[in-house]
Amino acid sequence: MDLRILTMVLVELGLLPACALAQQTPGPCTRAEVLQHLYDLESEGFWPTQASNLRFPLNIEAAEARLAARQARQTQQGDDPPPPSVAGQSHCFR
Repeated sequence: MDLRILTMVLVELGLLPACALAQQTPGPCTRAEVLQHLYDLESEGFWPTQASNLRFPLNIEAAEARLAARQARQTQQGDDPPPPSVAGQSHCFR
């Protein structure tokens, strides 16, 4: 009887780490999240088709900074919440 209980406890303890790790990592970005991020960046003046290879990092970083500033202003002013965006808050983009 004691051996059965001990075996069950050991099995449960062995499975505990696997269950704990199962929910820690979010899944990959969805296509909708990526498209929404691109639309948000385009609304701040970033156009990927017109970006040069030399200025691309500067252009996208500037657009992301403007987007984050706009979203922060909207949050502080208490305006209607902006449409769901993943900029700066998702595992997908930072």
